[in-house]
Amino acid sequence: VLSLSGRMGLLPYQLLEWPISVNDPIIFICDLFRDMVIGYYCSLFGSFAIERTIATRFWKWYERACPSTLLVLIGAELTFIIPLGIGGTLTLFGIVTTTSNIIVYAVMFTISTSVFLRTYFANVSILAHMERGASVGNYFVAKRFQVRENVLVMKYMFRIGRVPACLAVPAFACLSF
Repeated sequence: VLSLSGRMGLLPYQLLEWPISVNDPIIFICDLFRDMVIGYYCSLFGSFAIERTIATRFWKWYERACPSTLLVLIGAELTFIIPLGIGGTLTLFGIVTTTSNIIVYAVMFTISTSVFLRTYFANVSILAHMERGASVGNYFVAKRFQVRENVLVMKYMFRIGRVPACLAVPAFACLSF
């Protein structure tokens, strides 16, 4: 939504040749949206890993699909979006340099990917332990289903995320210099 809003905000400037000024609030907002979208994609794996971790830890509540589970998704997204908005705003006002902002994005990508992989391997380990044999009181079909779903979804997400990541890293590096 942010990316599309930012792009639509710039269309009149491009198509109607509106004059561009440094103090234009529309340009400022579109630039902020662009920064936030770049950062969002850098932190996407982390946001997803937070949601899957909560789904694993609180599986009884999560499996019921209460309306409050939507708050988990919103909270996981806001965990990264709010700092991105603050960082983008500070960059656009010149308080933080663009280089610093790019370093923050690189660190976020590294942390996000690390959290994702840690969550994935933790779920694989839990699933392997459950498949070896269940002890009374520690095994539930719903929990096994949740952990298995986590492993399958994260494996799928990793597969589809590899190609864009391989394409994005060189572009990100070029943007940095």
